[in-house]
Formats: sequence, C-alpha cells, structure tokens
Amino acid sequence: MAQHDYVIANGTGAAVRSDLNGALGAIATNNSGATEPATTYAFQLWADTTTGLLKIRNAANSAWAELLELDGEFGSKTFNGNITLNAQGDLRFADSDSSNWLAFQAPSTVASNVTWTLPNADGSSNQTLVTNGSGTLSWASPLLSSGGTVTGALEIGSAGSLVFEGSTADGNETTLAVTDPTSDRTITLPDATGTVPLLSLAQSFSAAQRGTISTLTSASTVTPDFALANNFSITLGHTVTLANPTNLTAGQSGVIFITQDASTARTMSFGSYWDFSGGTAPTVTSTLSAVDALVYAVRSTTSIHAQLLTNLS
Repeated sequence: MAQHDYVIANGTGAAVRSDLNGALGAIATNNSGATEPATTYAFQLWADTTTGLLKIRNAANSAWAELLELDGEFGSKTFNGNITLNAQGDLRFADSDSSNWLAFQAPSTVASNVTWTLPNADGSSNQTLVTNGSGTLSWASPLLSSGGTVTGALEIGSAGSLVFEGSTADGNETTLAVTDPTSDRTITLPDATGTVPLLSLAQSFSAAQRGTISTLTSASTVTPDFALANNFSITLGHTVTLANPTNLTAGQSGVIFITQDASTARTMSFGSYWDFSGGTAPTVTSTLSAVDALVYAVRSTTSIHAQLLTNLS
C-alpha cells in the first residue's frame, strides 16, 4: 500500500529518487490505504482498503465516488444512465451462495425498441403484472385463478377456445366453440337454473316452449321467410298470393293465422310449394274479420303439407 502527495521536493539524488519511487508506488497501487490520501486531486483513484472499494475523486475534488469492489465485483451501485447488455447478454440474479442464478434475456430479434414502465407500488396477493399494450405495466388479478371473478369482458382469440375439464382430470373435456361470426353477436343466458338442450339429442322439456308470432305485411304477393319464425299472422288488405316461403328446411312446422279484412272480403291463393289434401287449395273464410289458421309442416325444400282451419271463433 502506498500514497503520495505527488509533489517531488528538491533534494539529493537519493532523496529525489526515493520521492519518485514513492509517487510511482502510489500510482501502481491506486493510492491504496485505509484512509484517503492526504492530498487529493480531481479524478484521482483510491483503493480504500477499509471498505474494500475502488473509488474515484469527483471533478470538483470534493468527494469520492465508488467504482467497484477491490475483488472485481460491482457490489451495490447506483447508475444514473441507461445500462445496455449487448448481444442477448443476461441480467442474472444469483442465489444465496451464487451457485445458481435466474436470468432475463432479450429475444434473438427485436423489431423495435420497447420500454416497460413498472407500477409505483406492490400489488395485492396473487396479482400479476399486465400491460396496457403501450408499455405501461400494472398489477391485476388473474381472470380465473382459483374461483376468481371476471369483472370485464372475457375475449378468447381466434386460436383459443373455452375448455371444461370436469370433475376428473383426464383426457376428456368439453369445449365451447363458435362459428366464425360475420358481425358482433351476443348470447344472453336466462335468469334460471337448468340444463342446456342440444340439437343432436332428444329433449324432454319441463316447461312450455313458445314461438314468436311474426307479422306478415299484406300485399298482392307475400313471401314468408321461414328463418324468422315458425308462427306468423297476416291481416288481409289485398287479394293475396301466399308465395313459396324462403329458407325452407324439412321438419319445420307451425301455423299462419289469417284474419279477413274488416271492410272488404279478400281471397288468398298459394304458391306451388303449398300442398293440400286432394291437391285442392282451400278458400279462406270470407266473413269480415274472420280468423283462419293455416297449419303446416315442411316435408322438403319444395313441399309444405298444410291444412286450413276455417272460421275459428
């Protein structure tokens, strides 16, 4: 260990030589010593053997700044600028005996610079870090942790699905899937407890099932859309041709309620898909305001078996 004031005093050759050797020794050992050099200079190095730190004098020659530990480690340091680890360098966190570590590493290719801003406080138990998509991180509760509650919209992406394991953890699950929608859709669940029926299974309903009665607008030609409802109603305001319905599917059945005009008796004829007993189209009741019921069942995409129940009162 050696320190020097770096001032070479006049003297004999031997004295000057000794003074020079002392200065060079101080330089060679980074002014090492248990206390700081008596004479200091801006940007001077000092190997502080008391703290085990290599220090450098600041530009104002008023204080020391810590550089690293004398054993080559950094120790606890404060950095005032950015730190860049090039070429996928790791940021490593060692365990208590430094035998193993955990590390963060950048991907092999980064398309553009990304900065994540951490939240300003710790989160609650079991919360996780989430991003707002613009680099700001915050604490949030998992959507479904252990019986958690989803308080917002739960969106499952195009490659995802909702899978239910069931009471036994095995290879059999139930998956909810959707047909690719052409616009936003909403399915509203009833406020009741029950079992969801499936189209592919026979059903025994324990409550009444009702079909909406869709109103047909009177015109010289009326073309029902069978995709809208099973049951329809029309009040005759014209001499009407009930044309072949659109969206016919075999197995559909229902009734069309026909109310006669209140002021003038109207007639109704039928399109070629309507099939009646004996091949003869019926005649609607001519009594003003009378109500008939055309009961039907779709046999095929070109055949509807029907019967007219007249003058119901």
